Amino acid sequence: MTLPVGITGQHELLTSAVARLQVSKMPLISKHRETVSNIVSQWAKVKSQANTHIKLETNATQKADQGLATLLGKGSKSDLDKRKQQLIDQAKRRFARDPKTLQKVQEYIQAHAE
Repeated sequence: MTLPVGITGQHELLTSAVARLQVSKMPLISKHRETVSNIVSQWAKVKSQANTHIKLETNATQKADQGLATLLGKGSKSDLDKRKQQLIDQAKRRFARDPKTLQKVQEYIQAHAE
């Protein structure tokens, strides 16, 4: 190890002191590594949970279908189109920050409005 220019005196003592310094055992470094390790393990858990598919019960699907049918109701085509557009507008406001969900909700409304 070479010391910077300008350091005078007992180079051997300084060199040996720096050589004995074990950075990996310093409290700050070990705490940092522990924190990073915790974050990595927590992120792995989150990623695995995000990849699991949620199964809907048939009752929930039937209830959603009935609820949408009630919201759309019966009537003339112009009334149906008006209510359908109101539901789509509401979905756009509600899911403005989640385009994937918005797309699926719009497709669901379109499918049931026909």
